[in-house]
Amino acid sequence: VTKGKFFPQRQAIDGAYSRQVFNFNQGPLPAELLKLLGYDKWFSTGLAAFAVGWEMDFWGKYRRAIESQAAEFDASLAARDQGLVLLQAGHQLVVLDNFSNSSPESLRRVLELAGLPPGDPRLTTIAGDIRSDADLQRAFAAAASPVEAVVHFAGLKAVGESVQDPLRYWDVNVAGSRCLLAAMQRHGCRTLVFSSSATLYGLPEEVPIAESAPIQPINPYGHTKAAVEQLLEDLAASEAGWRIARLRYFNPVGAHPSGRI
Repeated sequence: VTKGKFFPQRQAIDGAYSRQVFNFNQGPLPAELLKLLGYDKWFSTGLAAFAVGWEMDFWGKYRRAIESQAAEFDASLAARDQGLVLLQAGHQLVVLDNFSNSSPESLRRVLELAGLPPGDPRLTTIAGDIRSDADLQRAFAAAASPVEAVVHFAGLKAVGESVQDPLRYWDVNVAGSRCLLAAMQRHGCRTLVFSSSATLYGLPEEVPIAESAPIQPINPYGHTKAAVEQLLEDLAASEAGWRIARLRYFNPVGAHPSGRI
C-alpha cells in the first residue's frame, strides 16, 4: 500500500486516482479505505488479497469513491466567488466568517476585483461563528436594510476528519445551521441557498449522478449534510414563505480569470 494519508484533501480526482494505487500483495489495506467502501464489517485490515469477485467489486467501488469523495471543494473559495458575483450585480453583502479555513485577504481581493475601494460599505465583514447567537445578531444588525437572503457556505468539509471527529462535525454543520435558521426566522428572512454536497449520494450506482439518486451517505460529513437538508425540509413544511435551494455538487475547478481568488 502506498504510504501517506488516504484521500489527501484538495487533491484532484485524477491525481488521487493515479497516485493512490493499492497493490493487494504488498500489505494490509488502510482501515479508512475499508470503512469508506463498506468492507470493514467483513474484512480485517490485515487481509492482503480479495477473492477475484470481491476484488472486481472493490475496484468498482474504489473508482466511484474517488469520484464522489476525494475532491470535496473548499467552501471558502466558493463563497468568495459568489460574493464577487453578487457585488458585481449591485447587491450589498454582510459576510460572517470565523476564518478557520480562509483569510480576510480574500475578501479584500473581492473588493478589488469588484472595483470597490477598501472599506466600501457594500461589503461588511463580521468575524464570528454561526453557532453564536450574538455573532448572528451582529451580522443581521450590520446590514443597511433588512437581509433579503442568506447563502450558507459555513461548515466543515473534510471526509477523513469527520470520521476522526464526528462530534465536531455535527456541532458545526448541524447545530450551526440550526442557529442560522433560527436567526433568519427571527429577522423575517425566508430565502436560503444551502451549500450541500453530492457526497450525500455515497457510492452512486451511476455517474453522472441524477438528483433523484438515493441519499445514502457513508461518512459523518455526508450524514451532517443529509441532516441539514432534512431540517430544511421540515422547516419549509412547518411555515409558509420559505424559499430554499440545496446545491449538491463536487469540486468546482479553476479560479477567477484574474488569478486573484
